Amino acid sequence: DANVGAASSLCSSSSYTQLSMNLHFRPYPRNLHNFSMFRKCLVHNDALSNERNSRKDDEDGSSRKNNNERANRRTTNQKGRKHANGNNQQPPHRNSRYHSTRLISESAARRTTQLFLDAYNNSSYANGGGDEADIWEDAATLLAAEQALEFWANRNNQSRKNKKHYQQHQSRGKQQFSKQNESTLEADAGMALSLFTALHHFHCKYDRVLTNGMYSHVVDALAKGNLDQISKADALLRQFISLYILHHANASEENNYPLVVEELDPSQNKSSAPIISLAPPNRIEWNENDTHHFPNQIRITGVLRGYAWQSDPEGAESLLRLMVALSLSGSLSGGNNTRRMFCPNEVGFATVIDAYSRVADGSNATRVLEMMKKRSFSTGACLDDTMTKGRPVVNGANVVAYNAAISAWARCAKATPQSKMSQTSISSSRAAAENAESLLREMWSEHETWSKTKNYHKHPKTIVLPDVVTYSTVISAYATCLDQPYGMKRAKEVLVELEGLAAQEYNESQSTKNVEQSTNTFIGKGGSRNSHGFQPNTTVYNTVLQAYANSGDALSAEAILRSMISLHSSTLEGGGGGPYKHVHPNTRTFNVVLNAWSKRGGRDCGTKAKEILDRFEKMSSDGDGKSRPDVISYNTVLAAWSKSASVSASTYLEREEGQETSCVVGKSAAYEALKLLDRIEQQCLRDHNGVVKPDVISYNTTISAFANAAQNCENGVAMAEEAEALLFRMKGRMGIEPDSYSYNGVILAWARSSGGLPAAKRAESILRSMKYPTIVSWSTVVNAYAHLDSALKAEALLKEMEHNTRSFERSNSSHARIIPSVVLYNNVLH
Repeated sequence: DANVGAASSLCSSSSYTQLSMNLHFRPYPRNLHNFSMFRKCLVHNDALSNERNSRKDDEDGSSRKNNNERANRRTTNQKGRKHANGNNQQPPHRNSRYHSTRLISESAARRTTQLFLDAYNNSSYANGGGDEADIWEDAATLLAAEQALEFWANRNNQSRKNKKHYQQHQSRGKQQFSKQNESTLEADAGMALSLFTALHHFHCKYDRVLTNGMYSHVVDALAKGNLDQISKADALLRQFISLYILHHANASEENNYPLVVEELDPSQNKSSAPIISLAPPNRIEWNENDTHHFPNQIRITGVLRGYAWQSDPEGAESLLRLMVALSLSGSLSGGNNTRRMFCPNEVGFATVIDAYSRVADGSNATRVLEMMKKRSFSTGACLDDTMTKGRPVVNGANVVAYNAAISAWARCAKATPQSKMSQTSISSSRAAAENAESLLREMWSEHETWSKTKNYHKHPKTIVLPDVVTYSTVISAYATCLDQPYGMKRAKEVLVELEGLAAQEYNESQSTKNVEQSTNTFIGKGGSRNSHGFQPNTTVYNTVLQAYANSGDALSAEAILRSMISLHSSTLEGGGGGPYKHVHPNTRTFNVVLNAWSKRGGRDCGTKAKEILDRFEKMSSDGDGKSRPDVISYNTVLAAWSKSASVSASTYLEREEGQETSCVVGKSAAYEALKLLDRIEQQCLRDHNGVVKPDVISYNTTISAFANAAQNCENGVAMAEEAEALLFRMKGRMGIEPDSYSYNGVILAWARSSGGLPAAKRAESILRSMKYPTIVSWSTVVNAYAHLDSALKAEALLKEMEHNTRSFERSNSSHARIIPSVVLYNNVLH
């Protein structure tokens, strides 16, 4: 990234040598006149890199074989310099295995890309003018282009992984994070395609420009973009495969291969516009030592994953079937090695199944799983019915593929907000959950069948054995299906089964001293199993907890929580090991149970929520828990106190089975909420870096608690005054700006306070202080006057609302439109 204009002097100076060795410096030209020095700098830098590697090998005491390799590299570098000087030798970027080991910087990649695009768009070059042939046959310039392609393909490899991690640990900003990363991937894919288009143009004119590395990088880059870019990656990948087949074809059969590949391409549609405008070249330059950048499983799986991420299972299966057809073709040169190169592996099949899972298509996911089962374990090829006669066929599916298919059925069973509670939808949801469990039982059947054969211990990877992911997905299918309480019953039964398997697995591993023998008996069967085996984790229990909370069964949810705490305590007492060492209640666990009690409401919801919060805080302070309460935890308890505050104080004491039980309700519950809010504020003020800081929801919920209490206590005016004090306190003490819910809660408290006309006037004054009152604000004040038989005042406010509605229509304001409801008119009429 240094001054490019100084490259000419650097080429002949010793300072360039030191700079290249220390900083891996690679100057990039700004215009076509710099190509000559640019070529020399890159070749000179490659020579320095090879010499530096040679000296390092000498210091490490390398063997004679390493010395021969260094000699070969020096010879290769000399050939590259001869080619750069005009001799007809193979360029170094086509026969050196070090051509793609160093990524350049972003600014250098952008300048290189822009350089080639300017040459492509230049009218003199487009018309064939200028000394193009010497430029586009230059080894160094093509090496720079290939490294730029590699940069656009690889610099954001972790974006989707980081996106998934972010969504698992953050509750806000997911959409913004996703859009930023997806736009970066799409931009990089666009840069790679633009550069490849320019290279393709000059390759068609001068030949010997495109290499297998260039094709590989552009496919990798496009596979990470949007759906249109992934389709282009698919088209280029098919060209890449066709070129590979042509490269290894016999001379007598060379003319037949394009037809063979075209017939095997199921996506060809002559009536529609082509996906990509780049016609396949007749040939490209192949670096036979660079097998990593061949059209192998890495390229194929990358495009398949792109289709899966973009929820296009049809495109993924189309490419998968092409791979299957190529692996079964008997006309490919190279024999089994060539066919095995295109044979889809376990990852390819599992990716297509996952693509169908993302769109909740259990039927097609199971169909692809059945196709995967017929894979030959020895060759990896897919076998049809005629090829399986007379020979045993090992189940080619693994636990990852089964789990993806089970996940597809679990998503089919999941109840969505748009789900209609009809008998048909309930039956379909239950059937989907049962299909998920049937695949689980099928895995056990495969395990039992193979355990009786004599080759059971020779091929452990061929044995399909469920793991904790399998069971947790089935539990999720039952827990979220529409047929309740049947689904919760089956979810609890499957959870108990998983706990038993975890204990059995752990006991067998402890009783067997020989680790290898233990692996061959029970816990090590099945390729790609989860490393935890059957050991349940917190996520499994949280799934059941969430289902109980959604159904309003707070008692069952609390029972699961107590079970988790007991398992965690026993694990700590045993030194941190055991079958349930991954079960530890976290913040989400407690929040789900707290939310279950808050939604339930009633006299005891506040008391129960406080008990659970106290236990949570004790676990966090003792260091036994893996997490601590957050603002959601405290807000949920505040909401529970608000529900209890709506209960009349006349039921403060109740008798159950001869025992007197106290329930904090009414104004006492409201003051409990205020006490909790005070404690959160004090903790925040003491520790400015604390995790918990009250937000506007905390204050709004406490205001709502006093508004509920004002309706059911004798001194409702005092409750309204407490609510109004919180309105000014939240801004003065914590710097939190009240929103419309804050003002509406105080207005409601005064309207319910039974304070007569002064209370109604106070509610109106708060309404006037709002910058943008809502329909709820106006309606609450109008109803307050209407209930006091102040018809004239209520009618006047109603007419003011009508006037504001007409003013709103003329001003085209972006705020919510205020339209009086029929109920409001009826109250004023009454």
